[in-house]
Amino acid sequence: MPRHSASRALAAALGSITVAVLASGCTAAANTNDAGPTPSTTASTTAPASPAASSGTDADLCGAFGDVLTIITTAENGRVTERMPPQEYNGWLRLATRVLDRVPLSGEGQVTEAIRTLQELAPPIPLGTDGPSEIGSQEWWLATSPLYEACDAAGFPVSAESYIGG
Repeated sequence: MPRHSASRALAAALGSITVAVLASGCTAAANTNDAGPTPSTTASTTAPASPAASSGTDADLCGAFGDVLTIITTAENGRVTERMPPQEYNGWLRLATRVLDRVPLSGEGQVTEAIRTLQELAPPIPLGTDGPSEIGSQEWWLATSPLYEACDAAGFPVSAESYIGG
C-alpha cells in the first residue's frame, strides 16, 4: 500500500473513531483535562510567535503536517488502548496545536491554504495553560481532506507514523 494511502486510511479510521465516540454520547470533554488545571511551572506561559513570515515549500508543509498527524494518532492510539490517561492525552493534543501553529506557511497555494484552515480550527494552546482544542475533532479531521488532496497534487503525499509503548 503506498504511504499516502496508508496515511489516508489511518486518518479515515481515526476520523471514524472520533465520529463513533461523538455519536455514542461522549462530549467534547475528551479534549479537556479531566484532572483539573495544570499548574504553570514554566518561566513563560505563552507560545513563541507563529513563523508566519517564514516560508516553506509544499514538501516542507506536507512533511510538517505529517509530524502533527504522528502526535495526534499516537496519542489517540494510547487513549483508545487505555495506555495513556486523559491528562497525558490532552497534553499531547496541546503540543500538536503548537506544532501545527509552527508549520512555516509559504503565503500562497492550496497546501498553504489547507494548513491555514486547520490552524484556524485549532489555534495553539500556550505552554502552561489548559483548554479544549478542536485538533482531532470530527470537524478538524474532515478539514484535513483538502490538505491530503493538495499535498498529493503537489507530489508530496502526507505520511505519518504511529506508535505506542507497552
